Amino acid sequence: MDSKSFLPDDSKTQFATPPKGGNGPLARFARKNFRQDGAPLLLTLALVTGVCAGVAAWLFKLAIAWVSTILTSHLNMKGMNPWLIAVPVIGICLTGLFLRKVLKVNIADGVDQIKSGMAKGHYYLRLRRIITPLIASTVTLGFGGSAGSEGPIASSGAAIGSNLGRIFGVPQQTVRMLVAIGAGAGIAAIFKAPVGGMFFVVECLAVTLTAVNMVALGIACLCGGMIAYALSGGVTDVDYHGIITFDMKMVFVSAILGVFCGLYSIYYSRVMSFMNKKMRAINKPWIRNISAGLTIGILLFLFPTLYGEGYGALTHMINGDNSTVIMESPFALLAKDLHTGPLLLVVAGILLAKCWACGATVHGGGVAGEFAPTLFAGAMAGLFFGLAVNLIPGADIPTAHCALFGMAGAMAGIIRAPFMAIFIATEMTGSYASLLPISVCAICSYFTVWMVCHRLPAMFGGKGFKL
Repeated sequence: MDSKSFLPDDSKTQFATPPKGGNGPLARFARKNFRQDGAPLLLTLALVTGVCAGVAAWLFKLAIAWVSTILTSHLNMKGMNPWLIAVPVIGICLTGLFLRKVLKVNIADGVDQIKSGMAKGHYYLRLRRIITPLIASTVTLGFGGSAGSEGPIASSGAAIGSNLGRIFGVPQQTVRMLVAIGAGAGIAAIFKAPVGGMFFVVECLAVTLTAVNMVALGIACLCGGMIAYALSGGVTDVDYHGIITFDMKMVFVSAILGVFCGLYSIYYSRVMSFMNKKMRAINKPWIRNISAGLTIGILLFLFPTLYGEGYGALTHMINGDNSTVIMESPFALLAKDLHTGPLLLVVAGILLAKCWACGATVHGGGVAGEFAPTLFAGAMAGLFFGLAVNLIPGADIPTAHCALFGMAGAMAGIIRAPFMAIFIATEMTGSYASLLPISVCAICSYFTVWMVCHRLPAMFGGKGFKL
């Protein structure tokens, strides 16, 4: 099976026409007690979708952590670990084998498949789409894939909403809405960010919402996020302990940081596009998987912080502890006293390498998401920016705050969804007091990307370029 025949195929992953099943007992019950296109039934199904997505996200996180712990518990992270080279190769090859031999279809691009499927009118997802992306992604991320878990859970949430709509026999347009609601609930649950999940549907899926649909989406995202939050013990994935008070100087700093994040976003996006092109050009799936795995493994060997989603290192950075960035790497011997020089070089290396590792994971045969890596990359960009500025005599800006603001800055520039970035960065860290500087950083990053890629070329007679 070559790369051209192993591309996302809606005919294999989704029903082109409404399937049978609309006359089951639940469909008859719904027709008897509800108006099929009425608000009460939609709101009820949205509630159930949100609850199911929240539980699925919690179990998904547990599975990834369990696999990761088994594979890394014996490692001494303060040094060289050749095992980190082999683990991603095994993980990507296992995932590729699962997709080709078991599923026989590519489910890697979860968010893109949801969006393209909705555009083509394919709203009825197979029941197995609830669990198969989660299984494949558990292997990918547990074995060190440097990406996120949001793509698979969005795909799973969409399948939950689609199948609920099918089982209850609601009209096709309601099923379409449930697909979007389920995807948003999955994003809200995995990040524990209800408002971020809502903006994902608006900005990334570009779904037009009526008042009733907005309420249904809000119910699903709130339930998904809060269920996942409660089941995980009432803690966020990124535990932020800092307190940010209003400081006009930091708002100005966040604006400059936003411009830096925007420029970095262009580099990040270009590398991701390059990796996508190069990986697709490899015709033999095994060669593609091994090449991607080796790319990830070598980068993990140099920078173990890139392992998985990287939330552990991200938590340390935004709380002012930068030691884990360099100490858990082969470069630890260069920084016994954690001098700024070696730390700055290692952070720069991680910043440049993250998009290569993520591109190899997502486009080389793994099943994972592209949102969480932008948060990690943004924190690194903020840390690098803060360390570099503090080399200027008299400058003294908190690098932890820069790392926090950078999370939203990079996501806004790379994903081109500024409001989703603002609320995901705020909600998943609980740093609501920092909403203003986070917003400034995200908006400045977004407009920097827009200016460099579109507006400036147009002003000088060019056509701009697509990231």
